[in-house]
Amino acid sequence: TKKDGWSPYTLATILRIHLQPQWYSRSDSAMEVALIEIPTRRRLAGIDLISDRTPNKETIPTFCHLLKKCELAGQIFEIAKSC
Repeated sequence: TKKDGWSPYTLATILRIHLQPQWYSRSDSAMEVALIEIPTRRRLAGIDLISDRTPNKETIPTFCHLLKKCELAGQIFEIAKSC
């Protein structure tokens, strides 16, 4: 748990959130709105709107930058394309 009281997202959830803007050609801001307004996007990400918080537009690029820094972004996209 972080200092602000929020639990971090699971790796599976943050990966699903990270990949959705690529799949649906959405910006990070549009993805934030989609996660709030579109139940299927929340379900795909593994987020329950009633009990889970929805990531803000800064969460997605922060995770993306971390993947790039660790040189994992390309590998994840290759695996996702093959599924």
